[in-house]
Order: sequence, then structure tokens, then C-alpha cells
Amino acid sequence: MFRSLRTRLIFSHILPALLIIPLMGAAMIYVLETRLLLPTVYSNLAKEAKLMAAVTLNQPVFWQSSEAAQALVDGAGPYLNGRFSLVTLDGRTLASSDTSQIVGAGPLVELPDMSGIRQGQVVELRNGPLAEAIAPVYDLNGREIGVIRMTTRVASLSDEIFQMRYLLGSILLIAVLAGLGLGSYLAIGINPFSV
Repeated sequence: MFRSLRTRLIFSHILPALLIIPLMGAAMIYVLETRLLLPTVYSNLAKEAKLMAAVTLNQPVFWQSSEAAQALVDGAGPYLNGRFSLVTLDGRTLASSDTSQIVGAGPLVELPDMSGIRQGQVVELRNGPLAEAIAPVYDLNGREIGVIRMTTRVASLSDEIFQMRYLLGSILLIAVLAGLGLGSYLAIGINPFSV
């Protein structure tokens, strides 16, 4: 099978490309997904939670009136990447940009232990299909009065990642086929008796 020089050249030049190109593509997708895309999403949620916590800092009106809180959410929500909610310490949602969430009477939000979290810090939670960033808000006396909760669905990110995989896979397939065709053409053109 591998007796002719032409066959040996075809396999020695094309086989490594057939192995290396798909492996490099899979590694690139993994790195983009785990080192770039998902950390960027969590970082953006944390920044937005900090920003909205700073906006509501020392502003008790947002924590005393659901109408004022909803006005803030309605005004700022469209400019934020995630869903924006003001949640009291007992887990009651005062206002939310998530229209499916029932404000006030809905189910209580399960908050993590915020005892070691200071003003300006954010708790990032990875809850399966939901990415969350929670920032505590304090009053003038330094007492915690509520939390800002930013959320986004990771499932929507999975769609973007799938599209990226599909695009990169298509490019890699074209590269492998082009390499296979060019390598075969060059190897067939070799005359074994001209040496």
C-alpha cells in the first residue's frame, strides 16, 4: 500500500494536517468558550451589579417604594446586559426588568450568605442555566438594606457558542479539504523516475 513514493508523500503531508487542524479547532473553541466568552459575561454582570448598587446607595426611596424601584428598573434596564432586579433582604422582589417575574407577591429569591460581603463587592453565582451577580446595598448608617441582582441565561450563550462552533467547524472542514486537494495534486505531479 505505501510502496510508491507518491503514496508516501500524500500520507506524510496530508495525514498530519487531517489530525492537527481539527484538534486545533476543538482547542480554540474550548479556549474561546471557557477563557473568554463565559468570564466576560460574568464580569459584565458583576460590573453592572456594582454600578446599580452605587446608584441606589444612600437612596432609601428605591427600597421603600416599589413604584420608585420599578421606575429605576424601567429607566436603567434597557441599557444593561442582564435582567436587573432590586431584592430585599428577605428575598422579596421590589422591582425587576424580567417581565415573567411577579414583583412583590411572587416566590422569594434565594439569596446567598452575604455576611462577609462588603459594600462594592459582588457575589457571582453559576446556577446551571442562569448566571447571577448579586451586590449588597447599604443605607447611610452602613446597614444592608437590599441587594441588586443581575441575571442572564447561559442557555442563550450556548446558542452563540453553537453558532461559533458551526462556523469554525465549517472553516476547518474547508481548510482540510483544500489541504487534501492541494497535497494530492502536488504529490500526483511527482514523477518517481526523475530522481
